[in-house]
Amino acid sequence: MKSRGTQAAFLKALRNLPAALIRGRWYVLSCTTVLVMLGFLSAQAPSETITSDPPTSDLVFRGNARLREIALTFDDGPVPEDIEPILRILKEEGVSATFFVVGDRVKEFPHLARQIIEEGHEIGNHSMSHPRLVTLANEGIVEELSECEDAILEATGIETLKLFRPPGLRCDDRVLRIAQKKGYITVHGDITANDYRGSSGGNIEELVTRKIRPGCIVLLHMIPETAEALPEIIRHAKESGYRFVTIPEMMSRMARPVTVEETRIRPTF
Repeated sequence: MKSRGTQAAFLKALRNLPAALIRGRWYVLSCTTVLVMLGFLSAQAPSETITSDPPTSDLVFRGNARLREIALTFDDGPVPEDIEPILRILKEEGVSATFFVVGDRVKEFPHLARQIIEEGHEIGNHSMSHPRLVTLANEGIVEELSECEDAILEATGIETLKLFRPPGLRCDDRVLRIAQKKGYITVHGDITANDYRGSSGGNIEELVTRKIRPGCIVLLHMIPETAEALPEIIRHAKESGYRFVTIPEMMSRMARPVTVEETRIRPTF
């Protein structure tokens, strides 16, 4: 009974956060803090009753814990030597994924952003120049998101952009609210491969396959070591009965669904 009361208090505090902001109180709530709260709740609740919804509809950490599905996500880039092997493997395996791209790279290689969409994947905003957004003024955060969005829309011809992931997963309530105001859902993740730290393909594969669970969002990067690990990650997941989905697909099947229209390309005449 005591643990249920503690859970209810945490959930009440999270639900009341937007209202508290409107009343003039100031809170700084980082993504890490929210993760700690959610981890505490998961540890306290019986496993069969865990719901994996985010505290608000504009912040997603994982999907439905009752469904054997996985969302692969790839950050940074795109640059040809890194993304092309990944796209080739995904195509061979019939797997759709979600790519969070940097605007500067999209402007340099617009055909790669277009290829992501044409091959059935989803694309998201990872800022224009990959700064730590929490260090910027509000105007700087807006500029990073807006310029990246413009670069993606121009390169791909898609109608809207709804998914956002902050560089380095560094965000606070200020970043989240600005992203929300611009119409974004912020996507975190519950399996981080740490592939950006110089890990070998074998280490990346072992870390990801060991942690795979229903409804997980896997955070990877567009680098050669990840491409090396990817075939075995996919094989292991398929043999374990998992299916691969994009972030919008995953969010549509959460206990409290979050609807994001899948990417559509503007018609050209």
